[in-house]
Amino acid sequence: MLMPSGYYSGYGSAHHAHWVWHTKSHNCVTLSDAPQLLRSHDSRGAIIVPYEDDNLIYFQGNADPSYQTRAMRCRRHVIFLKSHHCFLLVDEFIAKPDVVSSLQWPVCILPIS
Repeated sequence: MLMPSGYYSGYGSAHHAHWVWHTKSHNCVTLSDAPQLLRSHDSRGAIIVPYEDDNLIYFQGNADPSYQTRAMRCRRHVIFLKSHHCFLLVDEFIAKPDVVSSLQWPVCILPIS
């Protein structure tokens, strides 16, 4: 469910350029249909606040620079509950004061051939 979708059909192919390069193909949030910065060195993320004990694993993904045109903060919190073998994802988003945006989880439906 959280792995990149699609397939790699070669660098620069139509599928590569129009799907693989886009935020939604990697199960990342979009902000009012706006993706992360495309093909930019400014678009980067980091894993911060990693934690593990006998019961859970937690980390926070910081993608603030990747959404800098629309958001002051865009982060994903991931919790893995070991005893239940389940994940909890919480997406955190704070819009820039002058930009109207809503957080969206991309729904990816790919045809089966």
